[in-house]
Amino acid sequence: MAKGAGNRTAVLGAAVVLLFFVSVLLGSYTVTVPDFFTIVFNHVTGGARTPGASFIVMENKLPRAVIGTMTGTAFGLAGALFQTMLRNPWPAPTSSASAPGPARRRWLRLSSSAPPVRWFPGRRWRVHWPWQA
Repeated sequence: MAKGAGNRTAVLGAAVVLLFFVSVLLGSYTVTVPDFFTIVFNHVTGGARTPGASFIVMENKLPRAVIGTMTGTAFGLAGALFQTMLRNPWPAPTSSASAPGPARRRWLRLSSSAPPVRWFPGRRWRVHWPWQA
């Protein structure tokens, strides 16, 4: 791990948490921080619910923020996997030309949904799975 990478990760993680709360608390219906925690606590424990605010926070804003955070995390992990698999720290996300030969073949094989097909002399084309000899 590079020097300062742990600090960078902590700062980025804090930024994600901050932006998560900003997306829930701000918008067309603004919710204060104490009201947010009251709404969530009452929803979890089954306490008294505020008719409009509880619905907006628990059924609209909070699920949207959670799904957005999960989607962003998935895209980030996919990008990290893409860079690791191609062994290239700065590949273009739309091209497979940034990969050297074996990595390009690996990328094309993993990105296609069809199994590999090979021609065997004297026979027809057939599917060749990696575990077959």
